[in-house]
Amino acid sequence: MSSSFAALPADEPEPLPLVRTTLSLRYRHRRNDDEHDDDLFAVVSADVGDANRHSVTGYVMGRAAQDLNGGNSSRSSFGSLQDTRGGRLDLQLFEGYVDVHGSQGMQVIRVGRQWLSRTPAQVNLDGVLMETGPDDVLGSKLGIYGGMPSHEYESSQRGDRVMGTWLEARPWQGGRVRVDWMSLVDDIGHETRRNDLFGLDVNQITRSPLQLRTRWSWLDSETRDGELGATWNDPDQELLIQASWREQMNTQTDLVNEFDPYSATLQAFEPFTQKRLLMSKGFDGRFTLDGGLDTRELDDSTDEGEFNRDFDRVHMTGTVHDVALEGVSVGLTGERWDSDDNETSSWGLDVTARLEDGLRVSVGSMFDLFKNDYLLDRETERVRTHYARVRYRIDSSRTVSAGLDYEAADLDHYTTFTAKMTWRF
Repeated sequence: MSSSFAALPADEPEPLPLVRTTLSLRYRHRRNDDEHDDDLFAVVSADVGDANRHSVTGYVMGRAAQDLNGGNSSRSSFGSLQDTRGGRLDLQLFEGYVDVHGSQGMQVIRVGRQWLSRTPAQVNLDGVLMETGPDDVLGSKLGIYGGMPSHEYESSQRGDRVMGTWLEARPWQGGRVRVDWMSLVDDIGHETRRNDLFGLDVNQITRSPLQLRTRWSWLDSETRDGELGATWNDPDQELLIQASWREQMNTQTDLVNEFDPYSATLQAFEPFTQKRLLMSKGFDGRFTLDGGLDTRELDDSTDEGEFNRDFDRVHMTGTVHDVALEGVSVGLTGERWDSDDNETSSWGLDVTARLEDGLRVSVGSMFDLFKNDYLLDRETERVRTHYARVRYRIDSSRTVSAGLDYEAADLDHYTTFTAKMTWRF
């Protein structure tokens, strides 16, 4: 017997608004015994259109930074690259582009300022990117881009250029292979630098919880670095294990900015090998044990200095959940640091309460043997940080947060207070 009722259509997802905007305002106060600094930051981003419905979409993200008290220089304890511009108001456009979908056989053509984050070295590009859709055989995609690199605190892009291409494919089940070529020219005034970078990235996802990855890059025909990684993730057993090995083969110096952003500070980034092992095991949602081992070894120990260290670190954290109240967790960390100049045992503590009404509160203390600020050419040793942070989600479109950090080091101490409000509309 035939039914008199027609099948109901499946519910379609509600279409996105034409424009989605996020606005964040953040106030920051920093001080030590001699100086203080007050800054206000506004970050705004907007998505225009829906790639599933519109042939043309867009995105923009920018920031305004206002120095409220003035008087800082790049040599100040609280100096920053913003202070090199000479004014108290600093405006930056991070991204601003238009996407054209499904045109000329391309999945997307992107024009404007954009971050290339999956390339062997990240590039902020003022130019054009074109990407094909995956084919029916190997699922391969081809991308090509070109233009000028955008350096946030460089007065002119004259003479700078970037171009590159990549090919990504899935040649076997669970496998993904990506090959990249990048070529950059950086005109720094007294000289022009040009470098080519080749990259190979291979990922393997198996039917078991095991995932594998290897990544290699070659700079101007010489091997630059290599990395091997493995992850075992079994949610049913509350078990996560990660292991990685990375080696930089050659000294890095006097390259284009994207490949060597800190040579003005480091002078040369010497070859090293770094190994890491991390493990996390949960026990019925009531207790979590996290531990790990980090080692970093320079090929030549005489190259050790600021920002370029040999060290071993062993750490373990035990976290008890739902302590006294549901949503309250207490974590205690023990760790051992071992370097040529320092052998240190330290502790850490974190107490976090996640409440049902969207409120999250954390207090605790943590230790860093080395804390680096490459942009200000500053390395601080043996830093103990005490913190208190609160975050409250008012509703789906508004979030407010605040934090207070006190950093105590061997030679100085710093206090930082931040308050932030975010709107989504």
